[in-house]
Amino acid sequence: MNLPIGIAEVGWGGPTAAQPKATVATGCRDDLLSLDGRPIGLEIEASTEDLLDRRPVAIRSCDPGGDGTGDETTIELGPEPSLLRTGRGLSVGVDIDELWLRSAAGGRAVDPDAADRNDAAPSAPETTTRRTSRLTYEASVNGATEPYWVVMGQSFNAGWSLRTADGTDLGPPTLVNGYANGWLVDPSEVGADAGFIVEWTPQRTVWIALVLSLIGVLATIAMALFDPAWLGGHRNLAAARVSRVTPLGPLDRFGAARPVPRAAMVGLAAALAGVGAFGLPVGLLAGVVTFAVLARPAAWPLVRVLGIGGYALGSLFVVGKQLRNSYELGFEWPNLFAPAHVLVLISLAMLAVDVLVEGLLGGWRRTVDGELPPGDER
Repeated sequence: MNLPIGIAEVGWGGPTAAQPKATVATGCRDDLLSLDGRPIGLEIEASTEDLLDRRPVAIRSCDPGGDGTGDETTIELGPEPSLLRTGRGLSVGVDIDELWLRSAAGGRAVDPDAADRNDAAPSAPETTTRRTSRLTYEASVNGATEPYWVVMGQSFNAGWSLRTADGTDLGPPTLVNGYANGWLVDPSEVGADAGFIVEWTPQRTVWIALVLSLIGVLATIAMALFDPAWLGGHRNLAAARVSRVTPLGPLDRFGAARPVPRAAMVGLAAALAGVGAFGLPVGLLAGVVTFAVLARPAAWPLVRVLGIGGYALGSLFVVGKQLRNSYELGFEWPNLFAPAHVLVLISLAMLAVDVLVEGLLGGWRRTVDGELPPGDER
């Protein structure tokens, strides 16, 4: 019997790799770093061991053109925000995890051979801090003779404010340390001994919004529980007529279409108001929907679908993302759900559009005649 032969295993010595060089010199490359989309030449020369162990190594800017006409050591940053982007290590072969940028006093270019730190920097004055609430901090500085920085170690936000104990506002914060809020303080202006209060000012708007929301909720409950028949029992309201409240389904619509020019004018007004209240995209959407419903009332259910759907999708997005990522609560927590914010704004805009359309198509003071309650003839 002839059986087929199968190869069960093959062994060999394996490939041999050349011994890596002791040092790596990349030469001047223009694919490792870019500033606002413009390539920045970089040159890396370091030991192979340091690179493989991911130790910090020296990186110097260079002229990728090699013609000597460019500034080989300076990167200029203007007053506007700039985007400094490193190349993808998987694509360019060099994974740059961290960059240190240096500048001299006044923003001038630093000497490339200068030390990384200024050992002659003045010592900080005596400082004590105290957290007085979730939104405010107090600090006191004693014996200051040179200008110094007051740094708030929270993520940078223009909502943080610093004022002295006597109420002098020191202006908006400056981005320091790449993330924090800082204010440069001159002791010749505030004194050698000074007290400061750091406060998260947007919370004031939040408190006002919460109070207005509470008033709105109470008013809504009162309107829901109020019975118009109660008005008929008062002798001084003998002429009051009582309307029957007829609920509307989410797909109900009524009224005749308005002329296109008038619908366009109302839609434009709604868009302008919406842009002021909700921003450009949502405001324009409100104007378009208002025009569409007034010109063609059959599109009215779209307003309710967008209004209810926006709230529903926004809620599901927040709950789902929170369950998936388990974010910690903090000041920055709402910023993690920006799409939900847009969806809720759309819902609020559609609610306002629905009220406007109902008033224009059905009239602002609709009544349903019915029998007067007993005793109303008085």
